[in-house]
Amino acid sequence: MLPTLPWEIWSHIASYLSKGQLETLYSVNRPLYEISLNARYKTLRIKYADKRIISRLRTVRDTVSIAGRVQDLNIDIWSLASDRSWTERSTRLQRLGMRLRRLNQLLSTGPTKHNPSAPKLLLEAVNKMNGLRSVYFDLYCDASERHLQMVDCIWSILSGRVESLSIRLWGSKTHFVCPMFSNILGIKHLSVTLRGAYRSDGVALGVASIINAASASLESFHLEISGMSPSDSSHEIFERLYPFPRLKCVHFAFCGSQAGSEAVTFLNAHGEGLEELRLSAAGVVPFSVSALHLPMLHKLSADWSFCCNWNDDIQPGGAVINFPMLDCLRITGTCNKGQNITSFCDMFKLASGNGLRRLELLCESTDAEAFDHLAEAFPNLHTLILRTTSLSNPSGSYLRWDVESFAAEMENRNYSAWSLYDLEIAPVARPFGGFRYPWYEVMKIVASRIPSVRSFCGSGHMDSPNNAE
Repeated sequence: MLPTLPWEIWSHIASYLSKGQLETLYSVNRPLYEISLNARYKTLRIKYADKRIISRLRTVRDTVSIAGRVQDLNIDIWSLASDRSWTERSTRLQRLGMRLRRLNQLLSTGPTKHNPSAPKLLLEAVNKMNGLRSVYFDLYCDASERHLQMVDCIWSILSGRVESLSIRLWGSKTHFVCPMFSNILGIKHLSVTLRGAYRSDGVALGVASIINAASASLESFHLEISGMSPSDSSHEIFERLYPFPRLKCVHFAFCGSQAGSEAVTFLNAHGEGLEELRLSAAGVVPFSVSALHLPMLHKLSADWSFCCNWNDDIQPGGAVINFPMLDCLRITGTCNKGQNITSFCDMFKLASGNGLRRLELLCESTDAEAFDHLAEAFPNLHTLILRTTSLSNPSGSYLRWDVESFAAEMENRNYSAWSLYDLEIAPVARPFGGFRYPWYEVMKIVASRIPSVRSFCGSGHMDSPNNAE
């Protein structure tokens, strides 16, 4: 017998177990057998057509009860190559070493009645996955017409049966791929990752046609654009998109793309019902968050890269945040310095700061004054996660500030009016190292000045406390 916990909790626990641990649970009892079997076959990843994958596909094909447990299917179409395709590309795969030799031995025998080829076996297995919910296709840049035909066959089986579709493709193959996914009406969660350079209008039109095909049913949308050239046409994708009446969650990721202003226009025009927004960028920040007007937004995450400053586009006192329903905010960007916290807090003080309940902020350095601004701007905050690399010196010099000086600065402060319950101050993993602080002690100092704090967790590099308070 199992303790009376929801089935979903047991399934989540089992997802952290290894294959050997799951096999150990098979013989315990019937409930654990079902839970462990669901965890093992929930996600089927086909990266290489080796003996292990062939055996697993054969098990899924031949066992109806197992085929029905597969919910997520991830396919790298490189693994769907025929014997001839593998021979032609064997010189390019020498770095795979033993894995490649095993693969060639497997495929050299050719398909037989009892040893079908990987593509045929995959089609037979997919046809029996009645519980499948999501599928992921990785369409690499060297995909041949035979590979794309295989993808077309797989999607013709799955069309109308899954609610989540993820596609990773390159610009050179867009005109082949887009017609395959013209029938995706009913998809609720769509993810499109674009790689390579996009200079032709046909690419933007093709990608937009895929997205528009699911516009009526789409609830979650992820678009990642990377590897662009200065003359790319990725901005035209947003100009060609239809309205999304059911859209609730959006994630835009930019890496060298020039589509920032078009993304803002799209969000402001069609994001009236948007509840969650995640923005990622590498290189130049594509736009200022203050340019967005999203009245129903509840969760906002801006993941700017290491070389970007989230406040660069914002003039103190001139920015207005238009998120009246915002209650969860996550801002990351390791160049946010302590003095920028002032302008950051001013942005939210007169707008949505009073409604914010959870804040995760990453800054390069912090000091006691930063907590004054945070307490004033976010009086109803319940959870604060502050990730930083050092304590800044109030005098403005470049000398590192020690913990004793920080404690002395915090001694005369009292945040009795702040309703903060949970506090976490954690170090940031810097690629070039840096000075190490006992962050657990820093967290204790801050928590002692906030009477409402009931829990704090985490530890620094220099001490690992046995008793977390």
